[in-house]
Amino acid sequence: MLLGFGLTFYGYILAIPTALFSARAIDPSALTVGALPFAAIPWCFYAFALAFYRDQGGAPSKAEVWCLGLFGVVLLAPAVALQSVLLTVRPLPLIGDGTGASAVLTFLGLAMCLIYLGRGWRRASPGRASATRC
Repeated sequence: MLLGFGLTFYGYILAIPTALFSARAIDPSALTVGALPFAAIPWCFYAFALAFYRDQGGAPSKAEVWCLGLFGVVLLAPAVALQSVLLTVRPLPLIGDGTGASAVLTFLGLAMCLIYLGRGWRRASPGRASATRC
């Protein structure tokens, strides 16, 4: 389900018509609606990989679960920064408009996703994999 949400959010972001953002009355609210799913994409992939790791017999530690939650909260900062810049036309101190932080966090989420998919794949037993193919 988490993988489906991540892919759906990714498809939603790619399918937003640019004409929607050109109307002055709609622009801030439309970008807010678009920014939240965009911020959730790396979290959904990371959470999916952590759930896959758990399903393969490797219960994540409390620190790993806390790291996932903290990552979700931190992902909101660039989205909030972008909304602030759009509404006030002033970049925030230290984070600016949030695009650089968003890119770094997206790659960090992808890296964590790949790490936990690899760890889960290594823990998967061959008998269990063949039983699911039938």
